[in-house]
Amino acid sequence: MKPMLKLSIAVVTVGMCFLMFCGQTRNDAVAAQGRKPVMMYRFYTGKDGLSHVEKIEVKNFDQKNIANLMETTTGATLRRSKPDAPGADFGAFHPGPRRQYIFDLAGHEEVEFSGGERITLNPGDIELIEDLAPTKGHRNRNLGPEDRLVLWVPIADQTVVRDSIFK
Repeated sequence: MKPMLKLSIAVVTVGMCFLMFCGQTRNDAVAAQGRKPVMMYRFYTGKDGLSHVEKIEVKNFDQKNIANLMETTTGATLRRSKPDAPGADFGAFHPGPRRQYIFDLAGHEEVEFSGGERITLNPGDIELIEDLAPTKGHRNRNLGPEDRLVLWVPIADQTVVRDSIFK
């Protein structure tokens, strides 16, 4: 019995050391990567009358790590949607209902724009919706496997900014 007990203790000790080493390595790798950039995707109506997207990295964080966005209104809504069935097609094209931010909290979504672009949205991404009527708009597909959870926050100034802000 004693040799079996010694072998069991040795195996457990080696296993614990291995697990601690692996855990430490992962933490070091994550720390070395630094912070993930915060990405905002601006949906807008182009001169061609179709919806397009611009990818913008949010960099204007102050000393307290706060980024000031446009003034918003009350009436923010939290929305949850189930994933689409595997292989499901996109729904119909639609313009945004109003100028608003959409903060992606959980889940993954693919967006196709009437101008031809496609993007995949992930938790942590921000959408700035400005492709309002009369544009053809965009269409969405919830990729899953988990529910998609988003926070919709209307912008106080509903003045539509048409076309690219980079041109």
